[in-house]
Amino acid sequence: MAAGRIGRQIGHRTLMVIAVASLAVGSLLAAPAGAATQLDPPGWTGTAPPTAYIGFTVDDPSPNPIGRTEYEPVTVTRTTNLSGQDLIDAFDNWEELDLEPPTGDVDHWRWPPVWDEPGGVQMTRLDDCDISDDTCRYAVTADGDFFYFAGAIPVDGNGDPLFDLSAYDQTLDLVDLPQITIGTLNAVGTPGVNGAGGTIHLTVAGTNDPADLDPPLTYKWVLVGPRSKIYTSEGTDDFFNVTAEMDGVYCIELTVTASDGIFVETPKCNAGGSTFSITGVAPAKTETPGPTPGGGGGIPGIGFSNPTGRAPATLTGGTPGESATVIWLWRPEWFQGSPATREVPRTDGQPKVTGRADIVVRSPSPKGASAGPWLAGVGIFGLMGGGWVVSRRRRLRMLAEL
Repeated sequence: MAAGRIGRQIGHRTLMVIAVASLAVGSLLAAPAGAATQLDPPGWTGTAPPTAYIGFTVDDPSPNPIGRTEYEPVTVTRTTNLSGQDLIDAFDNWEELDLEPPTGDVDHWRWPPVWDEPGGVQMTRLDDCDISDDTCRYAVTADGDFFYFAGAIPVDGNGDPLFDLSAYDQTLDLVDLPQITIGTLNAVGTPGVNGAGGTIHLTVAGTNDPADLDPPLTYKWVLVGPRSKIYTSEGTDDFFNVTAEMDGVYCIELTVTASDGIFVETPKCNAGGSTFSITGVAPAKTETPGPTPGGGGGIPGIGFSNPTGRAPATLTGGTPGESATVIWLWRPEWFQGSPATREVPRTDGQPKVTGRADIVVRSPSPKGASAGPWLAGVGIFGLMGGGWVVSRRRRLRMLAEL
């Protein structure tokens, strides 16, 4: 009996070695070049019977994003010839539950709460899937190779594999979660009219949010102008019109926010923001008219006329053959070069400046007899006459009393 048991044990071990060797050869033959790396499922203990096999696949290797933080669930399907206690013993990551009396013992098992492959696929279970269920839904949080198969591929009577291992060769590939992208900023200036300031038209074409949430995006505009003057606007418009008062360099700060609170913004102006230089929008300056001939020039009562041009160098007209005689009608004595000829007016050539002098016109001092003595005599005469009249009236009054 002992020898029989030893023989059976040796035969059993030999069968296990042959099964493992067949699995390795089958994997090499079935796996195409460049395939994902075959891995044992998370929690696999390797204690299953030698003819056992188990593999997992997902229904969608590239799940679509949901909103901006997660992806659509994937359904994991299990294919195995294990069941009952063999299936329970093959893994150590089942969720163990005590749902039936007596308490204190595990009587139910569910699919693993998490699918945790170090450096690879990460998933979280969404449903309460019993160990007997062939499928379970998971939320994917990290992608990677999804080539999970363990055990021996079953063969037919001729030793040929019953299925192609490549059916389990998958790769979970998560697309990037949608993020807001700011389009191209543009600024155009329009001159003002009637002395008013012009307009700066700001636009941001091509801003996109793949999440396509409702309500739409909100745009917060900040325009910093010369002398740190700030213009702001906030709303759903992807443009901003500003009445500008100065030409010069402006800087734009734009923040785009979605209804889920996610936002993206351009660099701040104090950290290399989006700048542009614009001219022609400042209000046009009104020119003050200058003095006109005969119109004053700012000094009331005084008119200015254009200066007379210099005397002509050539005279025309007169009797043919006779030379013209030039007679100057002024005597600028300071132009004369010699005192001997100062009294003789020049009749030829052109005036020549030989010196300059300032002309000061003063009112002449009053001359003749003074009116003071005459006025004094009139005053004395008036006083004496007044005294005589008073004395005369007094004498008449005395005579009347007598």
